[in-house]
Amino acid sequence: MEGQRSRGTRTDRRRELTRIAYHQLAERGFEGLRVRDVARAAGVNIATLHYYFPTKEDLIDAVIGYLAEQFQVPAVTPPADEEVSALEELRWEFADLRERIRSAPEQIAVLAELHARARRDPGIAAALSGLDAGWQGYLASIIGRGIREGIFRSDVEPFQAAEAIVAQMKGIGYQLLADPDPSRADRLVAELAEQIERWLRR
Repeated sequence: MEGQRSRGTRTDRRRELTRIAYHQLAERGFEGLRVRDVARAAGVNIATLHYYFPTKEDLIDAVIGYLAEQFQVPAVTPPADEEVSALEELRWEFADLRERIRSAPEQIAVLAELHARARRDPGIAAALSGLDAGWQGYLASIIGRGIREGIFRSDVEPFQAAEAIVAQMKGIGYQLLADPDPSRADRLVAELAEQIERWLRR
C-alpha cells in the first residue's frame, strides 16, 4: 500500500510539473520557459525537477503529451445520437474548435509555440506530426463516411481534404492569438464551416 501511495505521489508530482510548464509555455513562449521557474512554481528545488525530467527536452516531451490529452477532451458535448450524420459530426468539430478558442486559448498558444520550435527541433516535429495524423485521420473518417452516405462529393479525397481543413482550423486559431475577441472567433469559425460545407457538398 505504501508503495502504491509513493508511486501515486510521483505521478502527481510529475503531472503537476508538466501542467505548470504547459501554462508557462503558453504565457511566455519557449524563450521565457525556465525550468527553475517551473520548479519554483511547483514548490520544489531544481534537483527534484531534474529527478522527474533530467533535461528540458524531457519536460517539453511531457508538455506535448499533456497537450495531446487536452485535445482528447471535447470542448463541447459531442452528439449523443449514434445515428448522427457525417455532416452533423463535422459541424460539431467546428463547434468544438470555436469553444476551444474561446475557453482554452492556451491550447492554441502552446501548439503555435511548438510548431514554431519544430522548424529547428526534429523531435518536436515528429511529435506534432503524430498529433496532426490523429486529427487528420479522424476528419478523414468523417469525410469518408459522408461520401458513403451520399452527403459529400464522391470526387473528394478524404485525407487530402482533412489535411486542408486542419490547416485552415489552425490558421484561425493562430490568427486569433493576437486578437482573441470572442465575436470575431465565432464569425471566423462560422464562415470557415460554411465554406467547407459548400466545398464538400458542391
